[in-house]
Amino acid sequence: MDIENLKSKIGNHKSALVAVLDWGLGHATRCIPVIRELQKQNVRVVIGGSGLSLEFLKDEFPELTFYQLPSYGIVYPEIGNMIFSMLLQFPRINNRIRQEQKLTNEIIFKEKIDFIISDNRYGCYAQQIKSVFIGHQLNLQVPTRLSWLSRSLNNFHLSKINKFDQVWIPDEDMGFRFSRILSNNSLTKTRRIGILSRFGKSIKAESDVYEIVALISGPEPQRTIFENLMREQLKKSGRKSVMVKGKPGRIEKIEVGMLTEFNHLRSGELESVLLSAKVIIARPGYSTIMDLATLGKQVIVIPTPGQTEQEYLAEHLLTNKMGTSQKQNQFDLEKALEQLSNFGSLPKTEPNSGLPKAIEELI
Repeated sequence: MDIENLKSKIGNHKSALVAVLDWGLGHATRCIPVIRELQKQNVRVVIGGSGLSLEFLKDEFPELTFYQLPSYGIVYPEIGNMIFSMLLQFPRINNRIRQEQKLTNEIIFKEKIDFIISDNRYGCYAQQIKSVFIGHQLNLQVPTRLSWLSRSLNNFHLSKINKFDQVWIPDEDMGFRFSRILSNNSLTKTRRIGILSRFGKSIKAESDVYEIVALISGPEPQRTIFENLMREQLKKSGRKSVMVKGKPGRIEKIEVGMLTEFNHLRSGELESVLLSAKVIIARPGYSTIMDLATLGKQVIVIPTPGQTEQEYLAEHLLTNKMGTSQKQNQFDLEKALEQLSNFGSLPKTEPNSGLPKAIEELI
């Protein structure tokens, strides 16, 4: 029997639990290529999650087995800083981590799981099998006025991640690094596997060409605030535009003048729409940036207020002339488009380049 046939037979007997955080849809979208690659290597996939992330993955992979994990129940402030808000929510989050640890062990036993891949779920690991943590933010960014908390927060963060056997960083090993200082860390078990994206499958652009496509995302209430802001300014602009509202479930299409709104689009449909766009407006969430980098488009990014990671990533793109950025409460579409004329686009990057080998070695 040759090596490839042997690997195939071994793979048929392997099962993986992919556990996804429910903080926005980004953790779910970047797990799509992970799930696809596991399936390609003959691994049976079981998915754990909660909230919109779980609904999103059910829509993408209706044939798979799903388990409800406890939601971290993160509440996003309308004003103020996310780090401070998270400190107040810490007791509840820590309790949910303990709950998901218990449920993870139950799923392992019931589904005969051979290994776990957890995207930012601290409690989804097990001593008896290999456990992988996917994360780009290993160095938490703390506002200047809370800098005295930086060491304690990062020590706690890394102590949780250190319980995993491997840490996969979705970023390039060589060349331009999208995560930059966010992924700096003292761990020895890290591996850069290249950017992860559900896009890049040579899908054709829609025949219609849109001047602007706006991607709405993030936790409430900021998602709705962003949606209302975009709707108002896109209608006012009179440009042919699309707004995708990041609300998984039934795909509803609403057309008002030159603006078309969708509650949600499946990955292939969304990629087709984005390829037809001249300009894309989005939150600078890391998963969104990875998706857009596979398309090499011009972008305007609007960080979620108070979310230090997005503020850092927006500044990173701005500094490297890869996109323009404005604050949400100062956003002016016409000014942003004018600014964009002086900027380039995101560097077109081949996605998922290191994923096949990482999974093969894990199996």
